[in-house]
Amino acid sequence: IQKIQNLCIRFIYNCKKNSNESMSKYRKELGWLSMSERRASHGLMLMFKIASGRAPNYLADLITFTNEIHQVNTRSSSRNAIWISKDVKLKARRNAFIFTMSVLFNKLPENIINAVSAAMFKTKLKKYIIENKLTLPDHFM
Repeated sequence: IQKIQNLCIRFIYNCKKNSNESMSKYRKELGWLSMSERRASHGLMLMFKIASGRAPNYLADLITFTNEIHQVNTRSSSRNAIWISKDVKLKARRNAFIFTMSVLFNKLPENIINAVSAAMFKTKLKKYIIENKLTLPDHFM
């Protein structure tokens, strides 16, 4: 699908297919996200819904917040951070959806995590991603 998106960008900007121009600057001008950024965006949107209590219980049961683990008032417990186990050794487990999205969600700034609505979260997140501030893991590319 990424190749199709790049083909559309080349059509819009009349770029030659064999030119080595980076599509990212054109994508940024159009306000589009790459397919890997879109996947991350949709996953983070789901994590926001889980964190804000707007997701079904069977999804909410998959994550644990740091303030549920201990009662010590830390920065992560005050910002509704998701607890991530430090003993994850299997690569398959580190690449799992919940683990990856939890890591990405915890890296977001507070003004995005504390958005008052899903629409506001989505808008702020897209702007944050377009400004190249979200680093995606290698297996997401």
